[in-house]
Amino acid sequence: MKKTLLITFVLAAIQEMPRGTRVRLHELYKNIKHFLSGGLPDAPKHVTDICHALRECSERGDLPSEPRYRNDIRWAIRQAKNAGILTHVGTPRSGEWVRV
Repeated sequence: MKKTLLITFVLAAIQEMPRGTRVRLHELYKNIKHFLSGGLPDAPKHVTDICHALRECSERGDLPSEPRYRNDIRWAIRQAKNAGILTHVGTPRSGEWVRV
């Protein structure tokens, strides 16, 4: 898997979360989608530029069944899990993770 800018951004956001924070996959999808749609109206120019770069990264071609940004988020979670930053909680397929 080629590491994209969006994967790097999500992984950095997960690393900055305080320990014990619950990460819910559906909420992460919603927040990233809002961020990609330019949900920061009063942001400084450098933040807006990052947002545009992430949007371009997410528009590099959708998969037949889902938007590309969702796939990138799951890859970031997998990399965080492999690095020991996240651990799965809840039932299988619940989409809930805890920052370790």
